[in-house]
Amino acid sequence: NEAFENNSGIKIFNNFIHSNLQSDSKVDFYAITGQRLASLTLKSNQTLEIPMQQKGMYLAIIESENSSKTIKFAL
Repeated sequence: NEAFENNSGIKIFNNFIHSNLQSDSKVDFYAITGQRLASLTLKSNQTLEIPMQQKGMYLAIIESENSSKTIKFAL
């Protein structure tokens, strides 16, 4: 799996998600069908393991302070 990084300060690589944001973020993971699979809090400059292990397409909705970003990614 290739690393994915966007201008939101979030990087997804292998089975990990990393935040370069200055504040904590709430991350909700969804199957491509729209079913919510997991939710976690990602602290500033923290790396966490993505809770899904099965290969497939997923959405991560990242909410922090005054912004929200949706990222589509594959495992």
